[in-house]
Amino acid sequence: MERRRANRYSLRMRANIHALGASAIMQPIETWTRDVSAKGLFLDMAEPFAVGTRIKIVLELPAEVVGNPVLLHCVSRVVRIVEKEDGTLGVGAVIESYEFVHPGNA
Repeated sequence: MERRRANRYSLRMRANIHALGASAIMQPIETWTRDVSAKGLFLDMAEPFAVGTRIKIVLELPAEVVGNPVLLHCVSRVVRIVEKEDGTLGVGAVIESYEFVHPGNA
């Protein structure tokens, strides 16, 4: 059964993941998005976060797309983990809030 409420777009962007809350002591993880929507993202990951974990995802939107380089900071919550055939993991996260930040102000 399809649960998504927003259109998904296949978009591969570098993502830096920062754990929030009790897991915040972890080092940021660099990974890639597989697809994005207005409500969430799906990320390729080597190690999962537990479902329910709150994370901060930082995406760099390219100047070719938005005119000037800009960072998108998303506070998100992990809602699903998918084990892929190649042994890697996919992590689905819903966006709770976001903010656009110019790189010089980050």
